Amino acid sequence: MDDKNIFMDIRTCIKCKNKADVVEKGKDYCCSCYFKYYCGETIEQYEKRTNELNQKREDKYEKYKNTAR
Repeated sequence: MDDKNIFMDIRTCIKCKNKADVVEKGKDYCCSCYFKYYCGETIEQYEKRTNELNQKREDKYEKYKNTAR
């Protein structure tokens, strides 16, 4: 596995020790750990929450569309 990033240096995530993709305030993070640091939830939790909100919007729109007739 090639651990070099686009600048050809090797960085390791401070949280999970995988290859780091992001440097924030002098700390190296992989994408998943950075997302959790920045958003406060994992990518999977974010996707689940977003899908649930989208489904609620679609249900509300369908309900409105059916009662407007």
